[in-house]
Amino acid sequence: MLFKKCFKNIKIILLEEIEKSNKNRSKTVSLQKLNNLYMCLVWNYRYLITFLQPSLLVIWISVMIIVICLFYILLLAYSLHEFKRDLFLEIRTYGILAMPIFVLTETEKLNCISEDILSFLFKYPISKLNPAEAAQVETLITTLHLQRPILKASDVFTVGTRLLASISGTVVTYVLVAL
Repeated sequence: MLFKKCFKNIKIILLEEIEKSNKNRSKTVSLQKLNNLYMCLVWNYRYLITFLQPSLLVIWISVMIIVICLFYILLLAYSLHEFKRDLFLEIRTYGILAMPIFVLTETEKLNCISEDILSFLFKYPISKLNPAEAAQVETLITTLHLQRPILKASDVFTVGTRLLASISGTVVTYVLVAL
């Protein structure tokens, strides 16, 4: 993931020992370039989300309906007395359930990576840097704090692992009502 590479490079640049004055200038330029790269990544991510917003909400609702129907069919099959185990039905049900869980965990990882680099930058001893480098680190902190990559579905809800509880609650509720 590009965000992870960008954050890794920020850590590498800041953890390097300052040996020469020429390296100081390159560290400032490198931090500025990484700040610009991060801004480009965030803007591309936002444009992608803006482009996908109408379809993202429809996709999440469709996935919810499919998961509810598949669990209902699975529970009906289990409730029959002459139940023959249908491996294909089970794999399909749990596989379709695994897809949104994977998407939710990946978006949460993106948020965690952003938080990790922010905590690293807050702990970093800026006093060891020259004023230009310190200003770049402060600019980077501000940029990371203000420009976070957040996945939203038509500004209705934020996609993350917190959404998993409401998804599972909805599935259980509708399956119990349907039975």
